[in-house]
Amino acid sequence: MKVLTLLLFLLSFDLFGQYLNIEPEIKLGTGIYFYEGYNELISARTRTYFQIDANFFTDNDRFFQYGISAGIETETRLAFFPGAFIKLEKENKFGGIFVLTGFEYLVTPETSFGFRFGIGGNYKITNDLKIIVNFDIKPHLFGEDLPNSMIVYFNLLIGIGFIF
Repeated sequence: MKVLTLLLFLLSFDLFGQYLNIEPEIKLGTGIYFYEGYNELISARTRTYFQIDANFFTDNDRFFQYGISAGIETETRLAFFPGAFIKLEKENKFGGIFVLTGFEYLVTPETSFGFRFGIGGNYKITNDLKIIVNFDIKPHLFGEDLPNSMIVYFNLLIGIGFIF
């Protein structure tokens, strides 16, 4: 994960003479997930989780961002899932809308690997603080934590973000 983060820093753009902005976001999420079991499609509620995303962009150009994330499930088990993503955001005077794509890796209690696709928006409270609403689709394809087939999560996340 450290090597991937370093590669994202070095390969995305030239940082010489530019100012790197870091924007953490703290979100609370839940939703519904689907998987195939007992020859039928089974659905259940996603465990409630906290997700922390750190967005990186240069010179206040928020259109192209990349970032890292970490999520922690807080219900019935303690699970941890780090990841990385690329985010495209279109700003306006009230906030912005965005799409993102990336991956995540469930580390504990068992492992699974999946992708993350999201769309959402934010509303500026101040220039440095905003409210975020995010809808994620996360197909997890490989791992020990899966039933006989993949699991697809449909999650809604609500939180805050700030720039420093």
